[in-house]
Amino acid sequence: MCDRVAFMGRGGLLCFFGPPQETYEFFKKDDFADIYTVLEEDAAITNWAANYSQSVY
Repeated sequence: MCDRVAFMGRGGLLCFFGPPQETYEFFKKDDFADIYTVLEEDAAITNWAANYSQSVY
């Protein structure tokens, strides 16, 4: 059980940090495996890191 989770992209870019249950809404995915797949693409990592930095998280 976790209070917070962090998703990091290649290069150490922070793509999400927050409550586990909110990751699904943030990434618009149904499970963690899908999130990991999305974060394998370099262009996606940059976009998610930018989205995170502009979010309320």
